Amino acid sequence: MTRCPAPLRAFILAALALLAAGCQALLPGEAGLERRLAAFGGVAAPLAAPVEAPVEILWDAHQIPYVIAATDRDAAFALGMIQAHLRGGELALARHLVRGRLSELGGPGLNDIDHALRILDFGRAADAAIARMPPETRAWLEAFVDGVNWFEATHGLAFPEAGLLGLEVEPYSAADMIAIGRLGGQDVNWPLYRDLAALWGTPAFERAFARIAEAGSDGMRETAPAHARLEALAALFGRTGSNAWAVAPSRSASGGAMLAADPHLSLSLPGVWIAAGVRAPGLTAVGLMPLGVPVLAIGRSADMAWAGTNLHAATSDLYDVSGLPAEAITSTPTRIRTRFWFDTLRTIRMAPQGPVISDAAELELPGRMLALRWAGHLPTDEISALLGVARARTPEEFRAALESFGQPPQTMVFAAADGHIGAVLATTQPDRAGFTAAAFIKDGTQPDPDWDRLLTASRLPVTLDPPGGVLVSANQNPEADGAALGFTFAGTARARRIAERLNHAQILTLDDLARAQRDTLSREAAALARHLAREIRSLGLARTAPAVLARLEAWNGDYAAGSTGAPAFEALLYWLLPPLHGAAGADDLDPIEAEWEVIVHFLPGDLAALTPKARKDLLRDALRHAERDIERTPTWGDMHRMPVAHILSAVPVIGGFFDYGSYPAGGSRQTAAKAAHGLLRRRTAADFGASARFLADLADPDENWVVLFGGQDGWLGSSTARDQIALWRAGAYIRLPMSDAAIRAAFRHRTMLVPEAVR
Repeated sequence: MTRCPAPLRAFILAALALLAAGCQALLPGEAGLERRLAAFGGVAAPLAAPVEAPVEILWDAHQIPYVIAATDRDAAFALGMIQAHLRGGELALARHLVRGRLSELGGPGLNDIDHALRILDFGRAADAAIARMPPETRAWLEAFVDGVNWFEATHGLAFPEAGLLGLEVEPYSAADMIAIGRLGGQDVNWPLYRDLAALWGTPAFERAFARIAEAGSDGMRETAPAHARLEALAALFGRTGSNAWAVAPSRSASGGAMLAADPHLSLSLPGVWIAAGVRAPGLTAVGLMPLGVPVLAIGRSADMAWAGTNLHAATSDLYDVSGLPAEAITSTPTRIRTRFWFDTLRTIRMAPQGPVISDAAELELPGRMLALRWAGHLPTDEISALLGVARARTPEEFRAALESFGQPPQTMVFAAADGHIGAVLATTQPDRAGFTAAAFIKDGTQPDPDWDRLLTASRLPVTLDPPGGVLVSANQNPEADGAALGFTFAGTARARRIAERLNHAQILTLDDLARAQRDTLSREAAALARHLAREIRSLGLARTAPAVLARLEAWNGDYAAGSTGAPAFEALLYWLLPPLHGAAGADDLDPIEAEWEVIVHFLPGDLAALTPKARKDLLRDALRHAERDIERTPTWGDMHRMPVAHILSAVPVIGGFFDYGSYPAGGSRQTAAKAAHGLLRRRTAADFGASARFLADLADPDENWVVLFGGQDGWLGSSTARDQIALWRAGAYIRLPMSDAAIRAAFRHRTMLVPEAVR
């Protein structure tokens, strides 16, 4: 009998132990709202906690909390408790991710990812940022962290997946939270940088750079399989898109300014956002907190409503440091603890500009030594900025509050109670002269004066009260008075379509704003479909695929779930683009050529550059394939699905336990109702889009509405983990009032914290 090798035996035994410990996660019991609130404590009797005065926490039927505290310290402490209660498992995963400790949870297959994450070092500037914070911000952050840690110390890691992941109670630090926030601030251009760096020095580079610089980028592309793991993990928390717009009182039925926002993120559950309200001496507001962040990134106070869209700024530079003397590069060993296996030692090298990212095998950047300089490694202070935003009363105070803001760069849109609407560019990044192909990878042996001059909010223009009374931000290139902020902005189509919807009537209501958030029409797609239909007819191919042609000619560009034109158009693109660019198939296509902005901008010209025979052959083959595809997926909802799945659904073997199915989904890459996807021809999940929706009318303190894709709770089996999916699909919202009477009418469940000495 062959004896099982010792390492394999150890792995099998550990896996069995994992399965036993994870049974609660695989088959968690149902947990209704009453049970979940009882687990928090303070329901039947006040919960004694290290607070300075009694704290009242009111909860609505969706487990959205409203914190009422007599001191700022207690308000932040309670918010920390709430995040630990609702999202303890997600917080733990985020910390392991930003610290490069995923191997401790998943074993040796994650060693390369951990090495890459440690090289990127999302927490590199955390200690310096904390040291530079104003005392009141530091006190707020530390109280929030104290709340997380006290909750876990007294309640344990009760969330079901703790056993599955092998987690134990481990106190968080303020630096951990800053690092988690930085994960959300990753440079939206990094995937593009990787793709272009792989072409550097080849004839294909100049063409690729020119095309992306001319056309722009929608910020969401199909991930190349070799990089799927790292980018998929980063995308869980990265903020790469969003819509936000403001409406002036002159256009509002209520007579008050209005604001709408829908941030675009990964749609895995639990999501990044936590809806909450807080009333304390230094902060009274409602809105959305990002995971691990103790402030409202999207919200409304008595004086302001605010939201941001990703500025698509270029906050990073790459440097070829192979010419530096050996002593200029420092090397530091790092031990990667590995579950079920032996620890592994890796090395992190640091150049004067920043980490040597070409050492990360996961990024596949061979051939040169490349260092990354990223503004996210600067000690900016987003927490002070967002606290200041929530306290601002005027546009001037709003802009001043954002001076310390760095990552992720945002176009911060606001609507004020005094009637003003506007936008502030919030970033901290190098002041460049411009972007050229020749300077894409810089010479690491030379000084770089760009980084000696940083652009911040005070050095960038403000948009205030634009003519027409509507201001729309949808990741398009902002008016920056010639400042070189980036080179991969989204096109203007999404912003123009939102403005078109808003300008259908002179006077608008919140219902009008809500309908615009769900709009699925793409005029760009309609124009391209008509162009392709004309080509098909002109080449004598009308009978090759009559169903595809008929659908293209009848389609108005609406990506509604019931559309029959959308799947025909997308299937045709799927089969047309790879051979057009010399690729064997969609998986082999240069990711840049799959960018929506590149497709729209260049496809007509690329086809026209072919000989008539080559163009005819290409279209004939693509049409035949597409005709077969639309028989299997006749509507857009058959082809384009919105998954409902927990983060753990990606885990091999057991992932199916966390997959809750999918449903037909409208929307596309650059529709207002964003539901991004790459090239597709069959049923495919679109797992990136509007992770939340928010509305506010400044005429009434109670007219604030929110809905999440998913729910508030990260607890597997909780009744409020997925209860908002139906609302999200139906275009419904949950009210977040601010007046005391309305709060107590909507938030009917109550928990109390009292100082430990009192009890």
